[in-house]
Amino acid sequence: AISDPEAQWNRMVELNVQEQCINLFANPIVQRKQVEAGIPRIHGFVYDIGEGLLRKLDIDFRTEVKKNLAIYKLYDFKNSGIFMKQALDDKEGEDAKSEKK
Repeated sequence: AISDPEAQWNRMVELNVQEQCINLFANPIVQRKQVEAGIPRIHGFVYDIGEGLLRKLDIDFRTEVKKNLAIYKLYDFKNSGIFMKQALDDKEGEDAKSEKK
């Protein structure tokens, strides 16, 4: 747990930006364009007014999508050149392994 109130606030802001990036990624229009053209690329940034710094957040969309695959799999990403193909392949490999057990 984070004990410093300012650090808690900063972390909450980061998590909010990450969640909004995931929400944008889940948008059917965005997904369709990613399948068709591999764009748009989604990035999350946080601006610290006190320090005057813009910081890019390291959001692992592959991990986030794998956690909620049923939500994000609106289009067939198998035939696209974006990372979703690998995320879906990874998930299928995990499912196959669990079925063998």
